[in-house]
Amino acid sequence: MPERKVYRFNQFVRWLVLFFAVAAMGYAIWVAINKINAETGLFFKIVPFAIIFLAINTIIKNIFSINTVRFTDDDIRFGFIGRSKVVIPWNSMKKMEFVTSRQRLIRLTYEKDGKDAMFVFTTGFPKILDILNGILRKRSDIELDDFLDKVLVSPAVYEKTEE
Repeated sequence: MPERKVYRFNQFVRWLVLFFAVAAMGYAIWVAINKINAETGLFFKIVPFAIIFLAINTIIKNIFSINTVRFTDDDIRFGFIGRSKVVIPWNSMKKMEFVTSRQRLIRLTYEKDGKDAMFVFTTGFPKILDILNGILRKRSDIELDDFLDKVLVSPAVYEKTEE
């Protein structure tokens, strides 16, 4: 039986946030055009542009961050709203690392066209431990860093629980 699993960011929340960001940006543009004049104080001249900046930042983050993670028999697929999906075949995966920088990230190293490629995604995605354990289950020989080696459940544990 084929094993297929899909993890999605909550679509209601994602689209609601995008709607409010666009609405806030539209309202801030309207205020900047219609309500600001020569007598308006400096603070009230700056606020609409700060709102526009924050709204654009929110829109970009929601459009270009992972929306869907799909496990298939042959590969794992990372889907986005605003860019093409990333497909990584199971047999090309080499290494999975936890990276702490400004954000907590997972770095997947895999082979693409004979060269090493990397795909980086945040740990803020829902059910991230299930996803990482699913990758380890499908590719039990993948190289893990020390942190992930301690945190993730070894495929041998799955085998014992299925018996």
